Amino acid sequence: MNTVSFVNTFAQSCESRLMEFEFKLQKVDASLKILESQLSSIALDENITESTDKNLPTEIMENQSEIPEIKESASNEEIPQNEAPKPNEDPRYSKYFKMVQVGVPIPAVKLKMQSEGLDPNILDKI
Repeated sequence: MNTVSFVNTFAQSCESRLMEFEFKLQKVDASLKILESQLSSIALDENITESTDKNLPTEIMENQSEIPEIKESASNEEIPQNEAPKPNEDPRYSKYFKMVQVGVPIPAVKLKMQSEGLDPNILDKI
């Protein structure tokens, strides 16, 4: 009878631990869904601002005729050629840097970047 009670006690303790972990997983899952919905609303706001920015180039082209042309002078200044844009200026990564600024944990941002096919190591370079 002693062995049976030991096995029952062990099974009961294992089941209670599993229930605790399941409850914690449910809480994390709910938090993740809330976070994803908040991030999707941020992405919508960025699309709105991008659509208003599309009107700017036409205004710039109209005002370009008013700007006098500057003649190039032979100077010793070096002009950077084909300089790659910085990751924080790249529009593909801008929403992830915003997520970090808002306070989203970096490992979560890296997972999101990886799920969308982007390099998560870019966050380490900044």
